[in-house]
Amino acid sequence: MLDQIVRLCESGDYSEAMKAISSCIADGSANSEIYRLRGQIEFDREEHDKAVNSLIESLKLDDKNQSALILIGNIYALHKDDYETAMTYFTQVLELNSDNYVGLNNIAGIIAKHGDYQTAIPYFDKAMEVKPGYPNALYGSALCHLYIEDYREKSLST
Repeated sequence: MLDQIVRLCESGDYSEAMKAISSCIADGSANSEIYRLRGQIEFDREEHDKAVNSLIESLKLDDKNQSALILIGNIYALHKDDYETAMTYFTQVLELNSDNYVGLNNIAGIIAKHGDYQTAIPYFDKAMEVKPGYPNALYGSALCHLYIEDYREKSLST
């Protein structure tokens, strides 16, 4: 059923995906990833409180679901303006996988958003070390260097 739900999401048929997810939940076959997908759909629909609830259910079933941890961190960072809670989730991701470039980038982004560009840069650098050319990290790093007026030529990846 999970593969079918993923295909529905990939094709943009969120209504059918939500029906399939609801069916899985009703019959007791839902797993962490199904709740994470429900949270992703709710996030995309800007139903942030519902998304948080779905992601909490996902994490109850698998507290190591890195995608769920990142998504709930993003909700707290971007839509609830709760830096500390977001960092708690992103830090959990890095405890599970120190090479999770999305987690590294998101931590860097939150730190940069709060004006500590010098601290953010190593996180962006590590994300680009793990995933060379990762555009979000390249952009974030470039902005940080701009804000601290560090215009030295430096290339981490090619």
